[in-house]
Amino acid sequence: FAVSAADLPSRVQIGDLVNLYQVVNVTGDGKEFPSQLVIESVYIVDLNRKSENLGGSSIVTVAIPNDFVERALNATRKGRMVVVVNHG
Repeated sequence: FAVSAADLPSRVQIGDLVNLYQVVNVTGDGKEFPSQLVIESVYIVDLNRKSENLGGSSIVTVAIPNDFVERALNATRKGRMVVVVNHG
């Protein structure tokens, strides 16, 4: 999935254990959507930051158990994904 520089810790690297959160921006209709933990304790297996310096997104690949693939894909459809390093 694509993630903006602000939503990806600068020191995260391949092999790190992370949690993924869905953050939905305010839609302007007064509805608030709380941030939601999508999946916890997944490993980063690939990380491409090449376009990050040009204001683009980085591409993050994580190892997700089969039971959570649909949830993770649905979370990328609305709002954005935020990567948080799991410290235990």
